[in-house]
Amino acid sequence: MFGNFTLASGLTFTGTSNNTFMGRSAQTITRAGATVTAPIAIDADGGSYTLQDSWVSTKRITLTSGTFDTNDQTCTSSDCVALGSATWTGGSSTWTLTGTGTVWAWTTGTVTAETSTIKITDTSTSAITFDGASKTYNNIYWSRGAS
Repeated sequence: MFGNFTLASGLTFTGTSNNTFMGRSAQTITRAGATVTAPIAIDADGGSYTLQDSWVSTKRITLTSGTFDTNDQTCTSSDCVALGSATWTGGSSTWTLTGTGTVWAWTTGTVTAETSTIKITDTSTSAITFDGASKTYNNIYWSRGAS
């Protein structure tokens, strides 16, 4: 997909394979309260995608290239994988990761954490890994319950 991405309230956006955002300039993502159960990928070589409201999904966000700016909005996904030259700008956002296994896997891209918080919230007894690739993060919060 190229360009801005806007969902409609009441819509369910579903899928099992990545829906890839490939805009090459400054683009926006607006969830507008829609239900999201589809994984997305940001592969915006030279471009950027900026959240306009909260992003809530039960699936993965993959960052491959370009910039993903959470724009001080809350972001919820099962996990985040960053590959290649991706840049994440956190602002004052809270990113909640709800999955198990490796919930954050960063490679060579850029992390601009600012005052953001990453929350890891799965309460099962499954192992959870945060691989920050020696980047600097602001707040990382685990809420594991009794596990």
